[in-house]
Formats: sequence, C-alpha cells, structure tokens
Amino acid sequence: MKKKAFLLLSLFFSEDEVALIKENLTDTKAPSQNLSLTSLIYYDDSHWSIWLNKKIFNPENIHELEGYELKKVTPTGAHFFCHLNQKTFSLYSHQSYAPFEEKIFDMHEMGVSF
Repeated sequence: MKKKAFLLLSLFFSEDEVALIKENLTDTKAPSQNLSLTSLIYYDDSHWSIWLNKKIFNPENIHELEGYELKKVTPTGAHFFCHLNQKTFSLYSHQSYAPFEEKIFDMHEMGVSF
C-alpha cells in the first residue's frame, strides 16, 4: 500500500509585515455621513419608497438606514433625526444633508448629475 505525501507550506511574517498587511486590507476610507434624497414615491403613510444615498428604502427596510432615523414621509419630502448631531431636518427631492455643517444643500448646486 502506497502512502500519499502531502506538502504543507507555511508562511511566516514579522510583526511589521503583519501590520502592513492589515493596514492594506482594512478599509480606511470613512463612510460619508451625508444623507442625500434623490427621489421619493408616496402613496400613503404605509406605502412609499425613497432613494437615500443610492439605495431604495421603504417601510419594510428603513430600519437599515444607519446614522439617521426616519420620522415621517410625506408626498413632498421626508423628515429625519440625525444621531450624530442630535438634529431634526427635512429633505426634499435632490437635497443632501451635511451633519458636520448642519446644512442642507441642493444637489444640483453641488454638481451632482442624475
């Protein structure tokens, strides 16, 4: 009976090399804290869809929105609470909220194309 031979290779790294690998594998880019409302479709309080930061939200998945709490959706806009600065604000289609500046910007003025 012939035995099978296995070749197991090991790779060892210095502490500096491990740190360099971790640094390059870790996503260091901070996510944007801005909230942008591109569009909304409203039928009633229970049936609506809003496009926030290029993602569609509705009553079933709005809990997935990070950093903000949706307070209300109306036929013309949406009302939010920002956890970062503890402020409430309203956005209408093609507007973006910058929490660090506590300002609302028209996305057309910012040069955003749709």
